[in-house]
This record gives sequence, structure tokens and C-alpha cells, in this order.
Amino acid sequence: ARDGAMGQKLKDKPSDWTKGAGLQGLDGAKIAESIKKGGAPIGKSKAMPAYPKLSDAEVSALVAHVKSMKK
Repeated sequence: ARDGAMGQKLKDKPSDWTKGAGLQGLDGAKIAESIKKGGAPIGKSKAMPAYPKLSDAEVSALVAHVKSMKK
């Protein structure tokens, strides 16, 4: 969790996805790219890991989930 014990220890604080902070300036394609390649290639935190082995369907599901978090 963003405010959990591990989140508080991070130098770069996680975005509050419920407020859309992590989505600012990112369309679905950029979100998908960040999932596949990690944060650094799209100008986000280097601490955001890459998940290149996910299928296109899995990435699409994650993009939809991330977008659904915004209240």
C-alpha cells in the first residue's frame, strides 16, 4: 500500500492512483509501455520494474485496472 510500511521506506513515494496522479499525462499505450518496459523508459521512477513476459491480454487487463482505480 502507498502508505504502508514498505511504501514509507521508498525514496520515490508511490503515486496515489485513486487520484489519478500516476495517470497524469499517460494514455493507455504509455501505461502499457510502463508495464512492459518499467518506469525509466517513459520518464517515471527507475524503481518501477518491467514485466516483459506478460501477454498483451494481461497488459490490457492491467491498464484497465489501473484506469479503474481513479475515483
